[in-house]
Amino acid sequence: MGESGRALPRIDGAQGNLFPELSPPIGSVISEGEERKNKGTERVLRRAREGWRTRALELLLEVSEKSREFTVDDFRELAEDRQIGRPHHVNAWSALVRLGSRRGWFHRTGEFRPSRRAEAHSRMIPVYRSDLP
Repeated sequence: MGESGRALPRIDGAQGNLFPELSPPIGSVISEGEERKNKGTERVLRRAREGWRTRALELLLEVSEKSREFTVDDFRELAEDRQIGRPHHVNAWSALVRLGSRRGWFHRTGEFRPSRRAEAHSRMIPVYRSDLP
């Protein structure tokens, strides 16, 4: 359980598929690229510090509940404000967003905005819209 009392995925080497929502439906065809993306997402989340992963996932759910639209920059800035810290690898941010999307918390709108982070060089990033009440 996370601090909010919500059940979060337990991550340890003893489990099979840690993130079933990242797996394709049974019988579907998956490209090699999609398969690699799924494995990379699971690997980066498994390697993230459990305290960071739990707090960041709870925060992402909160953002999904309270914000109609947001970007990963909004999520990262709030995580910094709440002193959640940085993950072990920069890809953990997008892996969490992908997990939240697969759980049905939000979806991409098809719109893009320039990133506000200097290291992103104004790269266009997706806008997400909450699917939660």
